[in-house]
Amino acid sequence: MPRHARKDLVSNYVHIMAQGINKEYIFQDDSCKKKYWDLLQKKKSDFNINLISYCIMDNHVHLVIYYKEVDELSMFMKKINTAYAKWYNNKKERVGYVFRDRYKSEQIFDFHYLYSCIIYVHNNPVKAKIVDKPEQYKYSSYNAFLSDSYILKSKVLELLNLDLEQFKNIFIKSKNLDFYSFRGISPQKVIKSYLKVNNIENIKEIISKKHVKELAILLKEKSKLSYNEIADLLGISRKTLYRIMNNLD
Repeated sequence: MPRHARKDLVSNYVHIMAQGINKEYIFQDDSCKKKYWDLLQKKKSDFNINLISYCIMDNHVHLVIYYKEVDELSMFMKKINTAYAKWYNNKKERVGYVFRDRYKSEQIFDFHYLYSCIIYVHNNPVKAKIVDKPEQYKYSSYNAFLSDSYILKSKVLELLNLDLEQFKNIFIKSKNLDFYSFRGISPQKVIKSYLKVNNIENIKEIISKKHVKELAILLKEKSKLSYNEIADLLGISRKTLYRIMNNLD
């Protein structure tokens, strides 16, 4: 029986991004990417987590993870990044930090956003113009997603609340889909509508805190964007947006 789409809270899913210190290319060659991939495969069996999708780029890595306990997730990321940093420093004959900060994580609260995160992760190399199609990139989970045997033997379908046919419709065709197609109304449409209603010529003229806050709320509700994405879209710092949303100024 086909499963029905759900929109309930899925707070045990998280989108993680770990980046090189000063945006350095800490995964710049195949040996570095393979080492991080090996650590992901080795360490995930030591923790009660499921690695749903991943993509290892030159200076950062994206992961979508399902976890049971937040402490397990934190320890998993600490083990991987610490082991990789030690290996990388030894390989490059360097000392000091390898990763920028700890890592960034964003909770995923509905299935449509979960699907769009996975699509976004797999399309990272295409967006960066490294490859033309996601299946051409070796260091992501996209090609595993194309394998029926992998999908049927893994817990991915169960965790994504999809049957195989639904899965194929979404992910095998995802290279032709816009990142926002599962998230809600296009943010460009939301912005255009807001500007028209408020008689504002273009987005660069939005300078009042009132307008920024109103538009951020609309983008959050209608386009399902994170506040980090909204800040980038509006061309302001994340710290500034945080202060405006929390009336700290």
